[in-house]
Amino acid sequence: MIPTRRPWLTTWGEVVASLAELDPADMVCFGSGPNSPDDPCMVVDTVELDEDEDVPPEAAGRGWTTVLITDQIEDVVDNLEQQIPNPDLATILRATAHYVDHDAFIELPEEAADDPQ
Repeated sequence: MIPTRRPWLTTWGEVVASLAELDPADMVCFGSGPNSPDDPCMVVDTVELDEDEDVPPEAAGRGWTTVLITDQIEDVVDNLEQQIPNPDLATILRATAHYVDHDAFIELPEEAADDPQ
């Protein structure tokens, strides 16, 4: 069950597992990564941000300045699913980190696409 009250402190594993339940107006704030399912992050409703805020004060106070909108994370997963069926959590997190670092979708080697998980 996804908390309705935002901001909501959570982990990347929980965000990915609950992606379908997140609101399109939600964004995920974090520091670096994500590198593991246990990496912390915060789910925030973008409607609650002031016009001049890039990240909410709760995230900024933790030093977290990286933000992805729910749609961006869903796009990363959709791109992976076009390359391999049912990508595992580690692959989703690696692809998300790649997206953050390179502003581009990850391209998996063809062997990964040929190897059903």
